[in-house]
Amino acid sequence: MGNNFNRKEGAIGVFDSGYGGLTILSEIRSLMPHYDYIYLGDNA
Repeated sequence: MGNNFNRKEGAIGVFDSGYGGLTILSEIRSLMPHYDYIYLGDNA
């Protein structure tokens, strides 16, 4: 089997359980814009 096949990379998950999660996600996205992201946060 060769290495020439299409493989979909998985998304990067960010779990925000406190303050600053959206700021961190924004920084990660600016450094690695070619990935998909899943953001999970609470509002408590």
